[in-house]
Amino acid sequence: MQGEIHRRFARLRDLLDQQLAEGRHLGVAVCIYQDGEPVVDAWGGEAERGRPWERDTRATVFSTTKGVTATCLHLLVERGKIALDDPVVRHWPTFARKGDGTSKERVTVRHVLSHQGGIPVCPEGVTRFEQTLDWDFMVHEMEGLLPEWEPGTVNGYHAINYGWLVGELIRRVSGQRVGAFLREEVAEPLGLEGVDIGLPEALHAKVAPLEAPPPGHRPTEGPNEDLRDPTSIAARTILRPEGDLVDFMNTPAARSAEYPASGGIATARGLARLYACLAAGGTLDGVRMLSPATLAQATALQVPEGRRDIVLGVPLRWALGFHKGGEYSATGPNPNSFGHAGYGGALAFADPDAKLSFAIVLNRMQNELQGGFRVLLTVKAVYDSLADATA
Repeated sequence: MQGEIHRRFARLRDLLDQQLAEGRHLGVAVCIYQDGEPVVDAWGGEAERGRPWERDTRATVFSTTKGVTATCLHLLVERGKIALDDPVVRHWPTFARKGDGTSKERVTVRHVLSHQGGIPVCPEGVTRFEQTLDWDFMVHEMEGLLPEWEPGTVNGYHAINYGWLVGELIRRVSGQRVGAFLREEVAEPLGLEGVDIGLPEALHAKVAPLEAPPPGHRPTEGPNEDLRDPTSIAARTILRPEGDLVDFMNTPAARSAEYPASGGIATARGLARLYACLAAGGTLDGVRMLSPATLAQATALQVPEGRRDIVLGVPLRWALGFHKGGEYSATGPNPNSFGHAGYGGALAFADPDAKLSFAIVLNRMQNELQGGFRVLLTVKAVYDSLADATA
């Protein structure tokens, strides 16, 4: 690993060096802030074969993007432009249509952020990834969906739809597309290096192409048995549209498109700095992003402890756009931690009790939605290092 790793995190350096040597990563970058200051800012391996990972290399971070998008919406809550318990139709009148005794008129902003809105499935008319490049088309498809359950009664991960649902609310309330709002209202004020939803063409050369997951493993062969039933909500959410997602996300068109659920392109440094602000109560280096009250609302647990997410097949401690920490969480062992993992291994979170933020980005994919074992080991190394320092 190159860059800076404070001596108290020697465990993390040793682990990352070992993972690189064993081929667990092609390239990887990790950044940690503690007490508002960077204590780890390191990278290693290759962006692609024959090209080393450099300080400013960026990576597609998949659903780690959701926490970034949520922060943008909470900023609009902070400004009084939208409220968590507003019906979505208050801001997006064409969102709802009635049918089958269930109405989207009862879906609230809170439901959408906490994956309780009932509309996670890929629309029937969306059969190719290329269709998702058209924002207006996808918004229209969101309008046509009917809830799979009574909003607010079940949580089921809105893996891709979250992006158009939350992103369109941001657009309608602020008048800006989510990428511009992120850049002007969050990234520039906080001085974030390399966090984009919709990457400018001039920066494409900085991106590490994704390397496909190893052969021999498919989502339908994993522990979530619901994925083996093509009619299940889980299968209609996770396994559609059909095609090679990794190949698609490596295309210039996908990198430039706005995917607020799953298409952010970022450095670990930029993500860790964003979460450092949130870990510090919403203010960093004199820049206030969110008030403590807004942040407390955003990170409050929204679902009963232990309730199974019907898309992911496991319990998740959903807050509003974030999942919270705990014994089996990618976002750290502290129940008060919050952040988001991404398909393939990307992860970013804040631990307000430890006054710490953590981010990892990488390019060798694994078939994991919640970080995966190699990433969970890096989180463990961080907390073991903290324990060593206080022993």
